[in-house]
Amino acid sequence: MPIKLIALDMDGTTLNKEQVISAGNLSAIDKALFLGLTVAVCTGRENTELVPILKMLPKVRYFISGNGCQIYDRKEDKIIFSQPIKRDIAQKLYLILSEFPVMTEVYSGKKIFTSRTYYEEARQYAPKQFWDFIQKSRTPLDDLSTLFAPEAEPIFKINVFYRHDSDAHYHIRRRCQELALSITSSCDRNIEFSALNISKGTAIKKLCTLLDIPFSEVLAIGDGSNDISMLRLAGTSVAMANASDAVQQAARFVTRSNDEDGVAIALYRFLPIDADL
Repeated sequence: MPIKLIALDMDGTTLNKEQVISAGNLSAIDKALFLGLTVAVCTGRENTELVPILKMLPKVRYFISGNGCQIYDRKEDKIIFSQPIKRDIAQKLYLILSEFPVMTEVYSGKKIFTSRTYYEEARQYAPKQFWDFIQKSRTPLDDLSTLFAPEAEPIFKINVFYRHDSDAHYHIRRRCQELALSITSSCDRNIEFSALNISKGTAIKKLCTLLDIPFSEVLAIGDGSNDISMLRLAGTSVAMANASDAVQQAARFVTRSNDEDGVAIALYRFLPIDADL
């Protein structure tokens, strides 16, 4: 079947370790767009985190963010799908997270909030590649609990980072397994929470329905466990060489790493475009 929709993860996939899109990857994406194919960014990023991606990919129309909780149509300049976490569930989650020494981030309104204390100590919790980015994109608050008040802005995603030597991942997942939430990870030191039954896969389904594109005509490329749902959905699925074994097993093909233009290699393999690498 011909490919009509390309779903691209960003961090660890389309972005290299310098957090930019290489000339090789960008050239291949532009060639796919020139063919008339639809390219959709499909990322865990949201709000202020998404701004650099919008700038790097000015020709891309659709942006699935927050692991599937929102779909933004740049051409129409509007959110065409949105699903926040239920307020009572978010409140219960916050109480649980408050018991652990983790850096909690709340994606609410148009900003990403974290406590001032953890913001100042972010290097002890987040992986190195995110240090500078966190400083530029997060808004520190003295009291995160105000974000969970009944009258506060909707919360679309909650992320936690934890120290590399912490066992918080296991204990938090165990405590939260009964909550009506979707729980995943995008790197080896975080946990991401969104509304129940929300994932990159469900968002791709919704976008395919809107665009009348069969799932069999989707090419999805990713590296994290939060990409597995869309890899399993797509007719053609590609994992990065830097992905974990679980992610590679969920995909039909494996390409090079994100520092070796793996996205471009995959696009040249499955699309009728000429390689320039």
